[in-house]
Amino acid sequence: MQHPEALELAADKIAAGLVIVFEHWGAPAGFAVVVPRDDGNADLDGPFVEPDLWRGGIGRKLVEEARRVSADGANHGK
Repeated sequence: MQHPEALELAADKIAAGLVIVFEHWGAPAGFAVVVPRDDGNADLDGPFVEPDLWRGGIGRKLVEEARRVSADGANHGK
């Protein structure tokens, strides 16, 4: 990531397993955060993919993994 110091991810979301990070050749390539909602569903916050890696399927993988995390009980992080 060009400016990783500009990113601030909530420690409680990381500890709860709600932050998804994909790597490409050992470097961060994309991330997203699953945010549980009061109604039992979840939102996908801040999906980001390195611009040089766009159209390589990382965004789709982030969404798929977010669905899995949400289905596994994203509310456990509340």
